[in-house]
Amino acid sequence: MKRYMRGIVVMEPGKVEIVDDIPVPEPGDYDALVKVKSCGICSGTDLQYIDGTEKETLADYPTILGHESAGEVTAIGKKVRHIQIGDRFIHTNLRENTESRYTKTHGSMAEYGLVPDVKSMMEDGYSVEQIPEITGYGRRVYTYQDGPEVNGRLEADMDLVEAGVFQSLAESLSAVINFGVKEGDSVLIYGCGPMGLAAAFFCKLRGARFVAVVDKIAERLRQAEIIAHTDLTIDLTREELGKILNGKLFDIVIDAVGSSQILLEGSYYCKCNGTVGAMGVLKKDDCILDVQSIKNSVRLHMLNFPYHSFASLDLLQRMIREGKVNPKDFISHVIPMQEVNKGIAMIRNREAFKVVLTF
Repeated sequence: MKRYMRGIVVMEPGKVEIVDDIPVPEPGDYDALVKVKSCGICSGTDLQYIDGTEKETLADYPTILGHESAGEVTAIGKKVRHIQIGDRFIHTNLRENTESRYTKTHGSMAEYGLVPDVKSMMEDGYSVEQIPEITGYGRRVYTYQDGPEVNGRLEADMDLVEAGVFQSLAESLSAVINFGVKEGDSVLIYGCGPMGLAAAFFCKLRGARFVAVVDKIAERLRQAEIIAHTDLTIDLTREELGKILNGKLFDIVIDAVGSSQILLEGSYYCKCNGTVGAMGVLKKDDCILDVQSIKNSVRLHMLNFPYHSFASLDLLQRMIREGKVNPKDFISHVIPMQEVNKGIAMIRNREAFKVVLTF
């Protein structure tokens, strides 16, 4: 008998509903079924999916939302050998064919999801390139990109509600590593939302000598001072960036907002051979950049979507265990999934910083 589950669906641009007619996915040979406990709302891509402003990964409406889930395995396929019932994972997925009237844009905001046993698949002779087709998850599955040993697994002592922010923390840590932030560097970060704050935090943790953050929301800048111990905060509602910096240049400039104009402007605050890192997701009507206008002898590092974020998950969990990272610092509200529209409104109105939904 087919079972059904609740999930959060974008019915059309601007309209989000909770539905109860999504079939619970049956685990295939190499799948593990995960009961989702929590899922963060991403103020970057999730809001763009809701608004219809993201073009790279958005599926057709109506589409099941979410990619920041965490949960526990309740069933496994017959060829699964490296995942056990009770194991915990982040970033659950659904197949592209949801066997319903809904597509999925990752699809983590549902009561159940799937994760693949990549290691068993590769032991049985399948290549990484075959995994999307075999699992049916689709091309935007990056649980396997770092190799069969790295797939979003959580340690048993990690809190599953706090883990609703692990995806964004791992992506931010991964971005800081990929941009090459090292001890003694100076870093300028545009945007102090969840990802920008986390990036600033990890820059300092990796030994950056000077970190400055730019935003238009005073409370977020205060959080950056308290949590990330930033050296300089600049409020663009009352301060002019160029005047405050007064000729200061940085080794690395990070756009955590998602703006081609910021990438261009930020290049002129880079030192010679410095790096401009594109971390924020560009909107579909803002994805063209005049590269000749970028400051000469500056690198542009595009990282609008995660790269090796799961390789950073183990490092993140070790930092949490050692007391270097407190996930609660990066969560402002925990609310039940039934209040998703309230959470979205709170984020839009700047009443919430990071909202984690419980299922």
